[in-house]
Amino acid sequence: MDAQLKTINHFLLNKDIVHLNHGSFGACLKGAYNNQLHWQNKLESNPTEFIVNILPEEIRKSREYLSKFIGCHRDSICFFQNPTTAVNAIARGLNLKTGDIILGTDHEYGAMDKAWEFITEKKGANYKRVELPFPIESSKDIFSTIVNSISQKTKILFISHITSPTGIIFPVEDLCKYARENNIITIIDGAHVPGHIQLDIKDLNPDFYIGTCHKWLCTPKGVSFLYVRRNFQDSIDPLIIGWGWRDFDSNLSEFINNHEWWGTRDMSAYFCLPSALKMHQTKEMIDGRMHCQSKIPIIRNIVNDITSQMEICPNNMLGQMASMVMPNIDHVNLKTTLIDEYKIEIPVFKWKNMSILRVSYQVYNTEKDIEKLSTVLTKIFK
Repeated sequence: MDAQLKTINHFLLNKDIVHLNHGSFGACLKGAYNNQLHWQNKLESNPTEFIVNILPEEIRKSREYLSKFIGCHRDSICFFQNPTTAVNAIARGLNLKTGDIILGTDHEYGAMDKAWEFITEKKGANYKRVELPFPIESSKDIFSTIVNSISQKTKILFISHITSPTGIIFPVEDLCKYARENNIITIIDGAHVPGHIQLDIKDLNPDFYIGTCHKWLCTPKGVSFLYVRRNFQDSIDPLIIGWGWRDFDSNLSEFINNHEWWGTRDMSAYFCLPSALKMHQTKEMIDGRMHCQSKIPIIRNIVNDITSQMEICPNNMLGQMASMVMPNIDHVNLKTTLIDEYKIEIPVFKWKNMSILRVSYQVYNTEKDIEKLSTVLTKIFK
């Protein structure tokens, strides 16, 4: 595909490696990377002028751009470096009591599980991970299993919008609606969502939403955000107490002051959001992403045919990622073999006592990448 080959030139990736792991850490657009260098040069040319006078306005612009893109008010989001940090801010600020249940699933990201385990052990609450059916036949499987696991002690519903280990799109809109009707707080881990699938927080209507921009929006690393519904903003304590706390002279909200200003640091990556979003919304990139989504079911069929495994969910629950079971093989050895011997960068990990291989197909990938993966897996398994 000519457009696909052209798109590769927008990234800095080593072309000697087959990159099929966009979902883990993303890949920065050249334009966004150069934009960050521009801001870093301005910072170092006059640090005082930049931090005092330029930084506040530029970060406001980035917040404005992002809020329009994800469908929320600009004063309801603030920037964090990653979702793990944002979840820690939420978890530490909630008024959890002995016996309260935070309900998640067995598809959540491991770092989030650790954060909830730590907090609930400190406060005497419980983090309950619901075991979902496997394989999943429809989104109704997810919805009904979660709803049937809710009890009077369930205070918080914490779920992924797109799961990290399995790449499955969860029915979060229906779950948020059910939770609102039953006075349950919703915290949505949307790390894989912005730039991957459509996101409109206003329609979704969660209490908290966490998203990453350095994955599928392809900004420089360390750009994530936290959305908090207005009635919860005063209840979340800042992780870091600095100049932003009780800054009564600021024209920003207390919520943003508390969580965004941690002292002197390089915030240039945040200023690159406008340029990354503009590139993301070009016809070239939109067409490229549509092509990638159409390829995911095909890629999954190719791999499952080689390994003689079934699909773990329907095609309509996938975006640009798919996870497949790798039978009778050590996940560490497989991952090491793929990168060391064949220069294929792809995650292979242990999940629910199974070895899982997860493919991400981004606009810089080509048919040759999948042909190579197919050839190598065939050699290994057959």
